[in-house]
Amino acid sequence: MDYGVGLAKNARLNALSAELQAQAAAQYQTSQKKVRLFGELAYQAGSWDRARRVIAKAEHTSKGAHPRYVVTNLGREPQALYEEDYCARGEAENRIKEQQLDLFSDRTSCHAWWANQFRLLRAAFASVLLWRPCAG
Repeated sequence: MDYGVGLAKNARLNALSAELQAQAAAQYQTSQKKVRLFGELAYQAGSWDRARRVIAKAEHTSKGAHPRYVVTNLGREPQALYEEDYCARGEAENRIKEQQLDLFSDRTSCHAWWANQFRLLRAAFASVLLWRPCAG
């Protein structure tokens, strides 16, 4: 099974990616523009049976450093994996969250199954209407 899961930053991950973070900070100081660098490292959390591949994103902006980490077994290049796979998954989750919160598709509080099913279908239909490009 292929996976790519975000990891919370911690002191060990930050230490393992310190050189990449320093490069991003140095490039930002030179350009004063947002810098994003990608790398990979081997990391083993205490409960893991072995070290795993972790993609590190070193981002530096006017607000400072913003490192991110993704553990994965996919073999793609770090930047492509982060931007095309991991971020795309996040965008899909944002659409689901919008449907749940804005269209109330998570409101299934009736005791009857059909009533809840109807509410969910109504929210799904509203979502299609919102995301469908206007025909012109």
